[in-house]
Amino acid sequence: MSKLPNVLHISTPKSWRGGEQQVAYLYEELEQKGITQYILCRKNSAMAKRGKSKGWNIIECRKTIAVDPFFARKVKSVCKQKQIDIVHAHDSHAHSSAVISASLFANTTPIVVSRRVDFAISRTSIKKYNHKNIKRIICVSEAVKKLTEPDIKNKSVLKTIHSGIDLSKFSLTEKKN
Repeated sequence: MSKLPNVLHISTPKSWRGGEQQVAYLYEELEQKGITQYILCRKNSAMAKRGKSKGWNIIECRKTIAVDPFFARKVKSVCKQKQIDIVHAHDSHAHSSAVISASLFANTTPIVVSRRVDFAISRTSIKKYNHKNIKRIICVSEAVKKLTEPDIKNKSVLKTIHSGIDLSKFSLTEKKN
């Protein structure tokens, strides 16, 4: 039987929105499968607070600017210390941090990127989407994939995986009208 991978999720927003909820759903599902995971997030962020309250493996780091080399260096150190097999970047700044970690700090850990936005990749970001460490770009819809595809050299890294929700957390009510 093969070893399950150790996963480092990176989530950089301060607040809690849909993307952070998707990270939470993924963390909970992978946890049930016995996969060891860590979430590297901004210090005092909503992700850090919620994750700690649930007993998740949370690693907080100060992040003061969009492209923060100190945060990127932390990605590398966590990968080494925790023997991470996959880095999953869940937002644009997380993606930048993972690529900077690879480019500046020689982090060789494979990167998976989640792309949830329905606009084309900016000209200044094309390089980070084609970095050699990126092994998969997960698009949440075919529309997102079609917008992303023209700028990706290796089309085989693109994969559509739709977002999910946990229906058990919502109660159904009878329609009144």
